[in-house]
Amino acid sequence: MDRGLSGVGSPTAALVRAAGGLVWRVDENGRPEVLLVHRPGFDDWTFPKGKVDPDDIDDEHTALREVAEETGLRCALGRELPGIDYIDRKNRPKHVRYWEMRVLSGEFNPNREVDETRWCTIPEAGALLTYDRDGDVLAAFAEAAGVQRTGYLGPVLRRLAGPRIEPLSRSLRICSDHFSSQTGWAATRPRFGLDWLDSWRSRVPEQTT
Repeated sequence: MDRGLSGVGSPTAALVRAAGGLVWRVDENGRPEVLLVHRPGFDDWTFPKGKVDPDDIDDEHTALREVAEETGLRCALGRELPGIDYIDRKNRPKHVRYWEMRVLSGEFNPNREVDETRWCTIPEAGALLTYDRDGDVLAAFAEAAGVQRTGYLGPVLRRLAGPRIEPLSRSLRICSDHFSSQTGWAATRPRFGLDWLDSWRSRVPEQTT
């Protein structure tokens, strides 16, 4: 059930801007999994995200920073997914932008905002997510990746497994190498990177249908 709020919100409230990530990986059976977070303050399951900070250089920076703060994971930024709009608990209009992300390093430690994370297949995530609006983001990811109803990657994977990987290389942007709890993400522009594709492609079973 969607426990998010609906309506038009306060006519004088300023738009709240936020950004986050749909962090994903491929399991040993070739199925994509996405990372969900549990927020004890709201008792909900959702994607990691947070509000734009005045020191963020852009929304992409916000998304990477918030994912790192909530999950402990330093990630690579992929293509942007459709954003969502809703009225928050303070009756303010809110817009959230999302990007696909792949993990580069790090590990989760429970914190004040998030006490648990869970890797889920697409069907599992759809059943666990608290808000319908997050389900729309998940559906957009699944469609873009060509995920079949079985939970396996479909035609897009077959194209990536071949020699033509340029479309993905254009969409994948790697965040800065320099991250620290004192300075946050260094203010340098992301760069391209595809190292993770080698291990990913080698683990995916060949499509037979």
